[in-house]
Amino acid sequence: MNPTKLGPYELVGILGRGGMGTVYRAKHEHSGQLVALKSLTPTHAEDTHFRQRFESEIQALLKLDHPNIVRLLSYGQEQGVLFFAMELVDGKSLFQLQREQKQFDWRQVLQMARDIASGLRHAHDRGIIHRDLKPGNLLFDKSGHVKITDFGIAKLFGKSHDTRDNVLGTIDFMSPEQALGRPVTVRSDLYSLGVVLFSLLSGQPPFAGNSIEESLRNLTKVPAPRIRATVPSVPQPVDDLLDELLAKKPEDRIPTALALLKRLDAVEQELIHMSEAQTAHGQPGSQPHPDRTFEVNQPHTVKEKSGSRPNSPAPSPATIGKSSHATGKQQRVEPSSPAIKNSNETVAQTDVELQIEPPAPKKLHDYFSTVTDHQRRQHSIGTEETDAHSSRGWFVLFLLLIGLVAGISYAVYQATRTPSAEVLFTKIEAAGANPDRARQEIKTFLSAYPEDERAPRVEKLQELVDAITLYKRLSLLRNAPAANGLSLVQRQFVEIIDLSYDNAAVGYSRLQAFVELHDAGDDTTEETLSLVNAAKAFSEKVKNEARTQVNWDRQKIQDALQRAAENPDDAKELLNSIVLLYSDIDWAADLVEEARRRLQ
Repeated sequence: MNPTKLGPYELVGILGRGGMGTVYRAKHEHSGQLVALKSLTPTHAEDTHFRQRFESEIQALLKLDHPNIVRLLSYGQEQGVLFFAMELVDGKSLFQLQREQKQFDWRQVLQMARDIASGLRHAHDRGIIHRDLKPGNLLFDKSGHVKITDFGIAKLFGKSHDTRDNVLGTIDFMSPEQALGRPVTVRSDLYSLGVVLFSLLSGQPPFAGNSIEESLRNLTKVPAPRIRATVPSVPQPVDDLLDELLAKKPEDRIPTALALLKRLDAVEQELIHMSEAQTAHGQPGSQPHPDRTFEVNQPHTVKEKSGSRPNSPAPSPATIGKSSHATGKQQRVEPSSPAIKNSNETVAQTDVELQIEPPAPKKLHDYFSTVTDHQRRQHSIGTEETDAHSSRGWFVLFLLLIGLVAGISYAVYQATRTPSAEVLFTKIEAAGANPDRARQEIKTFLSAYPEDERAPRVEKLQELVDAITLYKRLSLLRNAPAANGLSLVQRQFVEIIDLSYDNAAVGYSRLQAFVELHDAGDDTTEETLSLVNAAKAFSEKVKNEARTQVNWDRQKIQDALQRAAENPDDAKELLNSIVLLYSDIDWAADLVEEARRRLQ
């Protein structure tokens, strides 16, 4: 039976339906305020998994209060039905705009990137990773700004047979590590943001496929395309920014949302300088844009496409998401529907202690709570000083000033002396597998403490730093004209290191072969010798990564084989995926053979 009222809200229309529940347009019976109200379906109300999944979205939204994130207004339970109310955004999702053939230029996409990055920074600072950033979860309001929604998307899909459709609907915007079931970090959200920006500019995600297997292979194996290859009008700095966001390995991406905001500032300044330089030198025709300038602060409006661009195919449900006509599991949303909960969702895990009355085993008690600003601040920062303590403000400020002066004095003192070997070595170890981040500490350690017992280990790290520097320098030259490009042995070295970043196990064996081939003769040139030494330095790092990768991947394959045994309905797809992804890898031969045997 469909409810007509939940808590103080009268349900006046349906905005959308998802795998867990329904989103209504609702009106508060006293204030008349219109909201988007999301409810858990009665069939899922007594399922612990779905209740926890639904409550975790409330937990996440309670911690968030930002203009680029949809705001939680209240939550409750009535006759066993869990629900919560959000602000009703006057606008459409980016997915809806794409389906309506709206055109986004790079100036507008840069502004959208800034809005989304600002919202992500707020969420990440509060320990929340979205995990399912995509056009359908980004609302474009009437003022031209973007709001992020759907923070309660479950990481585990339970035992529903809808799992495969859920994964297929989101995999185009997943990071490689998330698609492979590996740990998800804030950089995973930034990768998904890069995919969103790419799809807004080109009309489709970079790794769209016709099946989950094809999409997974493209996502994890194929290098990300450059956006300028599809949309030549995009400026080079924007192309470079997207390329960094779409790096396969998380450590190669922009590290945080704050760093991304600073990069966006730098990109806009670079575009302004390019525009000024072109104007000063009078270069009409060198700029593909009609105004021949890089004006980045233009009004952010959405334009109707007058026709399809050859290099920018219009998005379709197969590449952007699944409509109800395609899958029968997700309903098409009306244009007036902002905060929509799609069926293809993943969960944001948070550590918030939400004071929701837990359901009793047999009887679910009704309750209702309006979210106050005070409650938001409590969940956002943990504790809050009340107005009664404001009289101590000047005294606290005085103490802070004294502390600041003392801190500056101590910093000046520290700057004039060399840190101890212990302090330096701690910083060097903290850099982990990326010693180039501790480049200065390594140099200082070897200069100041050459007799320290840890010096040999630091020297090895210095060799690796030199090797990384050489690799980065050669990588920049790979596309240079032939006269200034790479020699054959240099190109071999760069391609092997590229491979090792994607597949450490294979990369390690190639590095060993490279050293054996080029380190054998007395006539080895100085250039080749430097490459051999760099390959040796990389080998130990890649070897350790290969061990971790093999152990991790073998466990994932074994888990998949176990799931196939326990779930006959999913067995064929799981077994086919194992054969498809791992049949060309030596260490997985026994597991692949087992998968083939079960398929037969």
